[in-house]
Amino acid sequence: MIEIMTEHRDPATVPTSHPGTVPPASRTVPVPAGVGATALFIAALRAEESARPDSLFGRDPLAELVAAGIDGDALRLWRDDDGAPSPLGRALAGYVAMRTRYFDDYLAGAVGAGVRQVVVLGAGVDGRAYRLALPGATLFEIDTADVTGYRCDLVAAGGLTPTTPARPVVADLADDGWPEALLGAGFDPAAPTAWLAEGLLLYLPGEACAALLDTVGRLSAAGSELATEYPQGDLAAVIAGIDSGPAVTSLIRGFLAAGPQLPPEQWLGRAGWSVDATGIAAWATGLDRTPPSWSLVPDFTWWLTRAATGRR
Repeated sequence: MIEIMTEHRDPATVPTSHPGTVPPASRTVPVPAGVGATALFIAALRAEESARPDSLFGRDPLAELVAAGIDGDALRLWRDDDGAPSPLGRALAGYVAMRTRYFDDYLAGAVGAGVRQVVVLGAGVDGRAYRLALPGATLFEIDTADVTGYRCDLVAAGGLTPTTPARPVVADLADDGWPEALLGAGFDPAAPTAWLAEGLLLYLPGEACAALLDTVGRLSAAGSELATEYPQGDLAAVIAGIDSGPAVTSLIRGFLAAGPQLPPEQWLGRAGWSVDATGIAAWATGLDRTPPSWSLVPDFTWWLTRAATGRR
């Protein structure tokens, strides 16, 4: 049985943007900038959601630590100058909560069906190792040295205890050598794997997405699954419509790439995966949550996708 920690905190106690409130040991690794800053921003939104009494997932202690020490670009994304939630934060808060629940459910189903290794591609400061109990499973968390160092340092400073064993894998997914790093961490390509690419593909050009999918396919034994998300349509225009101000809009648009730009049935299907996909708006309705207004823009879909390898 997969257990989800359900302790909640009063929203008033959620750590807010006070740089330096994280224990000093956690600041020995610089706070990631660039795309790494978006991981901290998303974690801060998770901390806010996990404090709600009607949260879609349980308490996220790692996200709370991130929120307590957030600074730099991540703070600019999360908060206005007066400390109020930023327009971007307000626009993405519900989406982050709903996608987190989607991928939690995916992992629960995969591990419940017998998968024992989970690979998180571009892990950022994902907190599932400290809030989900996935019996018998091991998480492999892949990210760059600065992001991985920050996460591991923060975990140590906060004294967090894993609820599921996790192994950090220092590698850049843009480099061809990341599979070797994963294998070196104990990954078994002959065993079924639950792959997770959350908040990743929108930062990659189409060719890089295709290369990543090809590599994941080659490393996937029979019984493996893949879950991911990505926008189809003009994401830059959607971001511009959120009215976050020129500085934040420019910062975000500088990170974005084309992504797959195909419906999941085509992009994953032609690589041999069987696909189950839904849009974030439909998923929100199923959770009795309000769909993000930007998800209803014509000719734009934010896909949440689960797929199973065609290998037998």
